[in-house]
Amino acid sequence: MSSTEAAAPDLETAPPVCPGCHTVNEQERRLCKRCGAWLIEPPAARSAVHVPLRKRFQAWLFGTAEYGNGFGRGALIAWIAVVVVPLAVLAGLMVTKKIEPIRGSKDQLGHMRGSHPVDASAALGKKGSSTAVLAIDDYRNTAWQATWGGQPKTLTIRFSDKPDLREIGFQNGYLGNDPTVTRPKKVILKVKGKPHGQTIELRDRPGLQRSYVYLEAASEFEIVVAEVWQPSNEVQVAIGALSFWERP
Repeated sequence: MSSTEAAAPDLETAPPVCPGCHTVNEQERRLCKRCGAWLIEPPAARSAVHVPLRKRFQAWLFGTAEYGNGFGRGALIAWIAVVVVPLAVLAGLMVTKKIEPIRGSKDQLGHMRGSHPVDASAALGKKGSSTAVLAIDDYRNTAWQATWGGQPKTLTIRFSDKPDLREIGFQNGYLGNDPTVTRPKKVILKVKGKPHGQTIELRDRPGLQRSYVYLEAASEFEIVVAEVWQPSNEVQVAIGALSFWERP
C-alpha cells in the first residue's frame, strides 16, 4: 500500500451508514436517525406459544399449571356465584319478607289444609241480601261490601277452635272494573288482646292474593280495611272472598 492511499476504515469502529438513505449515524444507534431503518440486524420476533383454551381455563380456575393442586381466582368466583350469592339472597328475603318455612304441612293443589270460620260479622254494610258469612265461603258470586266514606272498615272473623293459621287469601274486589266499587289497598289483621296488627299490601287486581300470616291460636281477629285504591266518599269497597290455610 502506497503512502498516498488511505487506509480502509475499521468495521468495528466505523460509524454505521444507513443502507437505505446512506446517512452516517452515531456508533451507538441501532436505527437510522433520518429514515428509521435498522442499522444492525433486527432481533428475531418472539414466536407465539399456542395454549389450548381448555388448558387456559383450567389454569384460570385452579391457579396452577398442574390443574388441580391449587385454588385459583376462577374457583373463588365460581364458589361465590354458586353458593354465597344464593345464601345471601335467601337470608335477605327471610329478613325483609319474614319467610318462615312451614314444616310438616300437607300441601294439596297448592294449598295447606283449609280452615273455615263459623261466623263473620261486618261493622258496616254488606252486598245486597248476602250475609257476611258468604264472604268466606269461597264462592265468587258473593262478597263483603261497604261504603268507604274515608274511614276504615272492619270485618270480624271467628273460629270455633284456635287454628294455627299460616296463610290468608284475598279475592280483592270483583272481576269487572265497576267504577263505583274499589278494592282494598292495605288491610290490617288485628288479633283480639294484642296491641299490634299485621299489615298486608294488596294489588289492584281481582285475582287471589295469598300472604303469610301470624295468627297462631287465634279464635277471633279483625280484618281492617285501612286504605283503598280509588278513595271516594261514595265509592264501595269490596272483598270478593277470603280463604284461610293452617298447618295440619
